[in-house]
Amino acid sequence: MRKFTILSLVAIFSFAALQAEAPKREVRAVWLTSAWALDWPSVRVPSPVFDTDGVTILNEEARAAARTQQQNQLLNIVERMYAANFNTIYFQVRPMADAFFRSSFEPWSHWLSSNENGQGHVRGVYPGWDPLEFIIYHAHARGMEVHAWLNPYRYRSSTGTFTPIPTDFSNTHPHWLLDYTGIGRHNEGSMILNPGIPEVRNLISDIVEELIRNYNLDGIVLDDYFYQTGTTDEMDQAQFDAYPIYGITDRHEWRREQINLMVAEVQQRILDVAPWVQWGISPAGVVMGRNIPEEIIKDHGITRSPGIDWQFEALHSDPVMWLRRGTVDYISPQIYWPIGSGENTDYEAIATWWSKVANQFGRHLFTSNTNTFAYRFAATLGEIHIPTEIERQTKINRREDRNGVTGIVLFRERNSHTLGVYSGLRENLFRHPALPANFGWKEAPMQGLVENLRVSGRNVSWTYTSTDPRVDVRYAVYAVPRRHIHAPDAFSSPRYLVGISYTTNFTLPAGINSISHVIGVAVFDRFGNLFAPRTVGGKLTSIAPANLNEPIQGHAQVARDAIFTWEPNGAHKYVWQLAYDADFTMPIASRETVNPYFNFDLQGGIQSGATYYWRVISIRANAEPSISEVRVFRTK
Repeated sequence: MRKFTILSLVAIFSFAALQAEAPKREVRAVWLTSAWALDWPSVRVPSPVFDTDGVTILNEEARAAARTQQQNQLLNIVERMYAANFNTIYFQVRPMADAFFRSSFEPWSHWLSSNENGQGHVRGVYPGWDPLEFIIYHAHARGMEVHAWLNPYRYRSSTGTFTPIPTDFSNTHPHWLLDYTGIGRHNEGSMILNPGIPEVRNLISDIVEELIRNYNLDGIVLDDYFYQTGTTDEMDQAQFDAYPIYGITDRHEWRREQINLMVAEVQQRILDVAPWVQWGISPAGVVMGRNIPEEIIKDHGITRSPGIDWQFEALHSDPVMWLRRGTVDYISPQIYWPIGSGENTDYEAIATWWSKVANQFGRHLFTSNTNTFAYRFAATLGEIHIPTEIERQTKINRREDRNGVTGIVLFRERNSHTLGVYSGLRENLFRHPALPANFGWKEAPMQGLVENLRVSGRNVSWTYTSTDPRVDVRYAVYAVPRRHIHAPDAFSSPRYLVGISYTTNFTLPAGINSISHVIGVAVFDRFGNLFAPRTVGGKLTSIAPANLNEPIQGHAQVARDAIFTWEPNGAHKYVWQLAYDADFTMPIASRETVNPYFNFDLQGGIQSGATYYWRVISIRANAEPSISEVRVFRTK
């Protein structure tokens, strides 16, 4: 009993210490907005003017110049994010049933092209290049992830948003659209694709599948555009009658289930085609607020959120249900308020609630944070120093994290640059690079050590073949000062991580070389799992499997506050794994720890009286990972 108490205290204090230092895993992302060209692009490519032969483009020089400007602007965005140690870009590729990529379903966006004289916006004109392909190439060259950001249902925001072309849905499938003209003062001329039509749901899934088949994406993310406020019964009566759902008679509940079905179907497409692709949604900042009926809160098994919810009844969507059903990998609520702004909008209270709920259902939370709120709160809070406010919010995220990976997604990119948010974070909280998230509930093959690792000047090269040809990998690159190579955190601290590579080459930062530093490369798979590093000149060794201590085999009363323990074996990192089956083909979690124990209370998604299996993977530099025995237990 005394041993258990001491271990419990050690685990608690170790967890608190981890929160106090910069995490090795942290999603650092930005919403790169193309709608209304808010962040990009500020120039448009003129439509082509053809010669009489119908082939020769007479204004190609002007088109080429505009393309170059668009590309340079996009590259500059990638460069300044990379320089500030951000690792993820949410690139808006489908703002209004249009495309910033080669789509077989929808036209090229009108924010990319103008008429032949460079005036206005023209929809459906190929700009002469592929923005999504371009940003993936340049982001991956810097080790950064790209998530394609889609607005699932929005067709247009007003009658003047764009001039429809013959292939637009308003001409080809007008019955797919819900028209909100005259409903509310902000909806004049706005239209969305009707979520209650199965063909619309299939269209969204088809577009996602096309994206992940044709582009080397790391993720797909949706924002909060579902039903719009003011949807009347008359607008979707035909669908409510034609597509009943067993057991659902309430119209609002039926609409929410239409969104739930879309979310689940998109997830299934991703799992079928490219299961490593991350799938997330960014709902409103407040859900399950004090205006939601108590029976809904109890049914979800959660506490009530601070604030007032407008997503559940007005937008007809239930983000907690996506977490509860496990149909998303991460949630990124738009908590677009500062700290201390009142009981309905206080960032700290709302972010803390989300952290607990995401952990409860075993999914990740990456908060969406804004740098545009200063003008809204100046009267009550005084002038807000944006970089300082974002840093304070980042610290709250780190403090409240229970999943082993925290995250922040800034809206918007241009403001992050002009208001000094990038530089402020780079100088303080983002001094070192960070790895993005791992998704331990996804089955992934075990990977080994890289081979033929060499350094020539600042160039590092190696070879590796994935243990499963269907699964691509990345690599984490380390440079450990030789005087610190025997430090226990040499390959677990972010201080010595110098970058991520999507290829088998890497250019070391200036001032780092193989004389002053030990260079190491570890396989970092597309699921986010990090394996053992191999060092230049390092002798290959082996590491014995960890001997498991508690809980014992077959323990039938494991409590939520239990501490899982094993004997230390010289590993620089352990991975505590949990699954529904002994073969670990149905994983629940893979949690990294530098200590020979894991606090079970940190793992969400656990049921009472259920059977689970656990094991430990031991990882040490220059050694193939070793796997312990598998033990079964039941929860109390």
